[in-house]
Amino acid sequence: MLFLNGKFIKRSFLAARRAQFLIECLADLKKNLVKRGLNLLIQHGKPEEILPSLVKAYGAHTVYAQKETCSEELNVERLVNKRLQQLLPQLGNGVSRNQSSTQVTRLELIWGSTMYHMDDLPFECSCLPDVYTQFRKVFNSLLNLILLFGAASKCHHFLVRHLPLEIGDVFLQLMNLDFSKKRQASKGMMFVGGESAALSRVHEYFWQKARDFFLVFDLLRRYKDTRNGMLGPDYSTKFSPWLASGSLSPRFIRDEVRRYEKERQSNDSTYWILFELMWRDYFRFLSIKYGNSLFHPGGLRKKVQSWGQDQTMFETWRDGCTGYPLIDANMKELSTTGFMSNRGRQLHKDVIFLQIVCSFLVRDMRIDWRMGAEWFETCLLDYDPCSNYGNWTYGAGNSICNTLH
Repeated sequence: MLFLNGKFIKRSFLAARRAQFLIECLADLKKNLVKRGLNLLIQHGKPEEILPSLVKAYGAHTVYAQKETCSEELNVERLVNKRLQQLLPQLGNGVSRNQSSTQVTRLELIWGSTMYHMDDLPFECSCLPDVYTQFRKVFNSLLNLILLFGAASKCHHFLVRHLPLEIGDVFLQLMNLDFSKKRQASKGMMFVGGESAALSRVHEYFWQKARDFFLVFDLLRRYKDTRNGMLGPDYSTKFSPWLASGSLSPRFIRDEVRRYEKERQSNDSTYWILFELMWRDYFRFLSIKYGNSLFHPGGLRKKVQSWGQDQTMFETWRDGCTGYPLIDANMKELSTTGFMSNRGRQLHKDVIFLQIVCSFLVRDMRIDWRMGAEWFETCLLDYDPCSNYGNWTYGAGNSICNTLH
């Protein structure tokens, strides 16, 4: 089940492009669910208002959802749980359910989206190292302990005959978006949403595609050497939009890396794929430790700084009109494709260069870093609150790591 909130996508060309990717993700998810005897229900509105009515209608005793870590999502979890608890006096009147009328409907939250489970941590999140390198050293020894469980081949069907319309029709009706502008072809990569496209990309990048007409080799073999490129579809994995949408599991990537190491070779590139996935995990765990500080002007350090919010200057940066070709090219790629290279963002520092577009906005223009983070949130197909805001606090000099460096 998916809930669409009016805040989720703004009505603009960017919205239509992001929505197209999401529609493709949902259509592919629905197809895969139907194969297993399930289906997908899309609702427009607040989960805390819609879920209780569905629970009453179908006599559900448990609601399952993925556990989140940031404030807006945590607030939704609290509201849903509160409303489910309030259902108790209303149950049992003409509703058939296989449970006692005194049993409260449970909200079961399941951890997901990371390579490591929270239970893998050898410490509480409150004791998470403030430096990524320390975190990485702790977990290097655990990489071989991660297990990946496959999906069930067949499940008991639920609501299969009671779902409305096709995915795209539902989305268009609910969000009133304009798809009149077709996606433009580009020299980069055209992202197609969904698990099928994600698995195809993993297979292509790890096992199939060669970078050079004369030299036949897979792309993974040279990932560490090419990952900071900016041009073309194959300098990096481009897995991030599928990871962010839940179409691709980081544990599946990890298993494919290990299979590659057994069947072909283990080198710096295979390790570096896992290195980047560990960064992603780290920011999610960091969001648990520091909570809303991630979104505050002073960041994790609670550092008091005077930031400007000149809208004209910001729009110059946003629209790629600064007059600096490298900055402008990256910003135009972002607004056109919903993607920007790691080197363009360079929001975590594993090379000697400072962050490019982030550094320019906060260090040269002295503009509030949160305006940049919010623009990235608007544009990125691979938007994730933990990684986006965690990286921007670092770029603004407000991360705990900045103090230690």
